[in-house]
Amino acid sequence: MDKYQAGSYKIVADGYLHDLPIAITFTKDKIMGIKVKPGTKLHGIEKEAIPKVVDRILTQQTVDIDAVTGATVTSDGLVDALTDVIDQMPDSVSKF
Repeated sequence: MDKYQAGSYKIVADGYLHDLPIAITFTKDKIMGIKVKPGTKLHGIEKEAIPKVVDRILTQQTVDIDAVTGATVTSDGLVDALTDVIDQMPDSVSKF
């Protein structure tokens, strides 16, 4: 059974002061990429935190990661958005 439904999904994550439109890309067995929509204004710690959160998710291939110190809201927002996308995948796809 495939782990994910391959494709690119757009969702809005909760950021610190605003919403973060992101695109998440999957293959059938891997989280391939997480990108914030180009042109999105990032505030303060978000500029440093988002790449760290994305790296942790992609490296560990899980949403069970530690939040970036000082950026818990943004970290949790990205994790929650990714979890929402996975939860909405068809039941034929296994969940982690």
